[in-house]
Amino acid sequence: TTTIRMALGLIAPTSGSVAILRQDIASHGSRILPRVGALVETPALYLYMSGRNNLRAVASVLGGVSAARIDTVLDLVGLRARQKDRVRTYSLGMKQRLGVAIALLQDPDLLILDEPANGLDPAGIVEMRDLMHRLTAEGKTVFISSHLLTEVQQICTRVAIINLGKLVKVSTIEDLISGHGEFVVTVERAQEALALVKAQQWGKDARLDTRGALVTSAPGKRGRDLNLFLVNAGFVPETITQSTQDLEQVFLELTNSGTGGVQ
Repeated sequence: TTTIRMALGLIAPTSGSVAILRQDIASHGSRILPRVGALVETPALYLYMSGRNNLRAVASVLGGVSAARIDTVLDLVGLRARQKDRVRTYSLGMKQRLGVAIALLQDPDLLILDEPANGLDPAGIVEMRDLMHRLTAEGKTVFISSHLLTEVQQICTRVAIINLGKLVKVSTIEDLISGHGEFVVTVERAQEALALVKAQQWGKDARLDTRGALVTSAPGKRGRDLNLFLVNAGFVPETITQSTQDLEQVFLELTNSGTGGVQ
C-alpha cells in the first residue's frame, strides 16, 4: 500500500523515484496520472446516493466524462441493473466494483488496485476475479497488490514478489511455478537412484512417493540435466515429469517464510 501511494503521488518517497508509463511522477505527474485509474484500499462512496449518482458526482469533478462512459463502466463492472439503488444497499463486493468503476471513468491506460478482494466473501471474490478478466479482455493493464496468492495465480500473468520491502522476484506465473517445481522420475532400482541423488547438493530433499517414484529437484532445475545425470550413473528413467507448485508455495520458498514472518 505504501508503494502504491508513492507511485500515485499521494505520499512522497524519502529517497528514490517512481516512474509510471515510463515517466517520472515527480516531474510529469500532472500529465501521467490522468492516464491512471486507482483504487487504494476501501473506496470512498456516498452511501445515501445511488451507484450511478456516485459516478456522476466524481465525473463532474473530473470533467469530460460523458453519460455514455458512465453506462460503459456500469456494464463493465456488472452494476447496470443496480445503478439506481442506494449504495448502502450494496454488498461489500458491489461497493468494491463501484470503486473500480470510478477508477475507470477516464478510460485509463493503467489500473492500479490495492487489495481489491480484501474482506470479500467467496462470491465477492469470484465477482472481482471475473471483473479483472473482463478488464484485461478490454485491453487494460491491471496492477494488483494482494496477499490472496491463490487469486493472484488465477488473475495475473506476471508477478512481483516483495519481502521486507525488497523486490525478490519478477516473473511470469508460468515460469515461476514451473521453475520451482520438482521432477517425478519413474526408474528401476529407485532406492539406489534415491541414495545417489540425495548425495548431491541439489537433491538432498529427494524422496520416493507412494508409488515408488523418485521425486527430486534437478541440477540447474532442468529435467534434461537430471536425465543426463541418471543415465551417466547407470539408471535409465522410464518417465520424467515436472511437478509444479502453486504460487503460495513458491512465495514461502522465496521469502523463507514457511514458519512465519511473511510481509
